[in-house]
Amino acid sequence: MAFLRCFGNKLRRGGVGDVRVYAEGDKDDELNSRMITGATRYTSDELKRFTMNFSKSNLIACAGFSTVYLAKFPDSTLKAVKIMDSSSERLNRIYKQELDILVQIQHDNIVKLLDHCDDEEFGNMLVFEYVPNGTLHDKLHGNRGIIPWRNRMAVAFQLAQAIDGERLISKAAPILNDVSKVAEMVDPHLDRNYALEEAKVMVTLAASCLSDFPSLRPSASEILETIRSRISSISFLFSADKKV
Repeated sequence: MAFLRCFGNKLRRGGVGDVRVYAEGDKDDELNSRMITGATRYTSDELKRFTMNFSKSNLIACAGFSTVYLAKFPDSTLKAVKIMDSSSERLNRIYKQELDILVQIQHDNIVKLLDHCDDEEFGNMLVFEYVPNGTLHDKLHGNRGIIPWRNRMAVAFQLAQAIDGERLISKAAPILNDVSKVAEMVDPHLDRNYALEEAKVMVTLAASCLSDFPSLRPSASEILETIRSRISSISFLFSADKKV
């Protein structure tokens, strides 16, 4: 629940034409006809060089089974290179799943995947836009002030416009199905400065998206309509002077 406790997505800008990209030696990629916008297909050696040999001074983030480095490309643009551990079949599957999701998401509020490189030596790599303002997770849990409730609701609404609900099914279902525990889910940093009824609406909506029965899950348009009609905090998004 990004708007409640934690979220790791970044914000993105811009867009260019489509180029078809296949992972080297991967027949599944060819069958899936993966499309990555503006891909160039750099090699792992090139990406290593762009990050100054994965220098610690270029380290942006490190968590779980992945590490992110800042890379300066030949055209002087800055991009983020995420290296994912490929030491096991399970980790390789996680990489493939993430890649499958990322190539399908194209939205102004989601950081843009630019390229990918499959490499057994260094690890599988994903190349993203570099967003100097940091991640939403940083803003939620960092020391730069608290993001107010209405802005969190706005982010949730904008992300709902971009993400395929079918891919959001996770282990969160048991928690989300218990609306009585909403207060426990809300970020304590908000110090009760949120609308409880709106939080209940969002939790109920999230739980419906995780239904075991696909026919009972709301469509993307139904999700957006529910948020638009029942979350008054985001009314400013539809005003002439909207600021998140």
